[in-house]
Amino acid sequence: MKTKLALIVRGLLLLLWCLGPLVGKAQTNATERQVSGTVRDEKGEGLPGVSVVLKGTQKGTTTNTEGKFTVPVSNENAVLIFSFVGYESKEVAVGNQTALEVSLPTDNKSLEEVVVVGYGTQKKVNLTGSVSTIDATELVKVPMPSLAQQIMGRTSGIFIKNVNGQPGENKTSINIRGFGTPLFVIDGLPATQNDFNQIDPNEIENFSILKDAASAAVYGARAGNGVVLITTKKGGLSKAQISYNANYGLQNFSIIPKFVNAEQYARMENMARYNEGLDPVWTKDDLQKFADGSDQQKHPDTDWWKETLRKTAPLIQHNLNVRGGTESIRYFVSGGYLTQQGLERSGDTKSDRYNLRSSIDVNVTKKLTMGVNLSMIYQNYIGSLIQLERTRDLTGIMSRIFRSKPFFPAQYPDPTKLPTMGGGDDAPTALTEIDNVGYKQSNKLTGDAKLNFTYQLPFGIQARANYRFYRLTDEYKEKRKKTPTYNYNFDTDQYTLVRYTSDPSRLLERRSVESNLDQQYFLTWNKTFGKHYIDALLVHEILSGNSNYIEASRQRYDFDIDYLFAGPDLDKNNTGSASQTGRKGWISRLNYDYQGKYLVEVNGRLDASPSFPKETRWGFFPSASVGWRISEEDFIKNKLDFLTNLKLRASYGKLGYDNIGNFQYLPTYSITSPYIFDGT
Repeated sequence: MKTKLALIVRGLLLLLWCLGPLVGKAQTNATERQVSGTVRDEKGEGLPGVSVVLKGTQKGTTTNTEGKFTVPVSNENAVLIFSFVGYESKEVAVGNQTALEVSLPTDNKSLEEVVVVGYGTQKKVNLTGSVSTIDATELVKVPMPSLAQQIMGRTSGIFIKNVNGQPGENKTSINIRGFGTPLFVIDGLPATQNDFNQIDPNEIENFSILKDAASAAVYGARAGNGVVLITTKKGGLSKAQISYNANYGLQNFSIIPKFVNAEQYARMENMARYNEGLDPVWTKDDLQKFADGSDQQKHPDTDWWKETLRKTAPLIQHNLNVRGGTESIRYFVSGGYLTQQGLERSGDTKSDRYNLRSSIDVNVTKKLTMGVNLSMIYQNYIGSLIQLERTRDLTGIMSRIFRSKPFFPAQYPDPTKLPTMGGGDDAPTALTEIDNVGYKQSNKLTGDAKLNFTYQLPFGIQARANYRFYRLTDEYKEKRKKTPTYNYNFDTDQYTLVRYTSDPSRLLERRSVESNLDQQYFLTWNKTFGKHYIDALLVHEILSGNSNYIEASRQRYDFDIDYLFAGPDLDKNNTGSASQTGRKGWISRLNYDYQGKYLVEVNGRLDASPSFPKETRWGFFPSASVGWRISEEDFIKNKLDFLTNLKLRASYGKLGYDNIGNFQYLPTYSITSPYIFDGT
């Protein structure tokens, strides 16, 4: 009897345990209730199309044409998020309510947003040219080795493609609307693509892209491919605000190819020989040993991808900055560090970057303001001589992996002997190590110092002078090490020399220095006359620069000493070059605005380029654009409240592109050998 009772109790407990989730679900559904309500604007009218989402979930709905909504809620602690373009988002705690009345205020910040344009700023709503912006706060959320990779997919009209993933390079191709590389401008002055890529995103305040002729014409002969503008952070009116940002990321291959194993490769090799009427290379016994792995020495099955490369490599970024100031002095100081490792298992590839920036603005008098902006970027890279991709005469690791045969071992019994594949290619595993093949090392130091003065003149005219000194020092060192590689006979335990990784050994060093001295002089004026607003700008720009380059190398080193003086005089070589450049320009702009509805902008640049002879050196690049903010008209503003900013615009502009090399118009001669002297 007791046994039967125990079985019944156990059965009931088991039944309750099985039904528990269903009961819990039934109870949950029983407590779920419908919450309804209306979303209105500041005038009390219903807003259609408002997104209503249950916080922390993907559940939600949108309001109908009258602004009404109904959404299921199962928790008294639930919070609903209401959002709509042109209005501020709002979070509302539901509690025990079943009916809600929600009012969304207009997001005036989005309408008053200021956008950086050529040689100035404008309200976003008043733009008549094609200008895209990127929210700088989004750029610091995910670590990336270059700024170009940070902005991928964040705005329309700019196309960015990764060219390689080599640490220290991370080359990218950038174009606007399908044209070539754009002009990069940082804090109002032209910059190289490397300067652009190496900026710490934590230092960026504004990011704009000029995509059409109307907006880019102020940059004249250099703006044919569009313009990318960056403004870095400055101090503000606040107590010292300290910000620290750290990111840790992992790099990996997005696609990993699937290679055939040793048995499959051997069978295909036999089949290829059969098709040519030749005897097979591999016997059935060989194929079986490849398949079962019973003879790893003579019949290995090497996965060269796994042996050479690792799954992930770290990417680490740190930034510490301080921002603050008073009415008299404002400051911003930022220090950043980024380190990136390569995906080779050797771990010999590494790139480090150090960023330092400081900005100080001082009110010298009531009318005179002075600003100083200092920036330094130091880049250090070291890696194996043979990189993942081909460089000049050196076949890349990737190509070598794809050509490697799986039935050769990745390592010999004597690990000091570097393996080859039957006299063919050297094993890619060995070529990723600096100790085996040599290295490439580069050090770049970029210094940028800007000084500006702003003075308030009578009649509302403002005068400003900008000065910039820029210097880039680039040092590069390349060592090609002469290391023997061998074949190995497992039967006789004999090693046979096949070749050297580099023959002869070689050491190359080069150094380049670029210097720029730039000047800009501004006159700006703006005035409001009742419903009319006028803004005028006049700029004179003088840019000058020079560069020097020297390179030297020696070969056939008897000793493993990484200095030029340690090499023999035989076959030593050196070369060098130098260049100068300069540019002048006059820029003007006039903006007219009537009631914030009717907008007109006229630009012009008279530009002098060193790419052309004196007779045709100057070119004029005009542009004009008009805009009509229809959303400000009464017949829309008072009837279609969901249209916060509807604008029609039209523009015309003329651009140039002179990146064809300087002084190409000059007749030149070159010296080559062989040559004739005195008839011999």
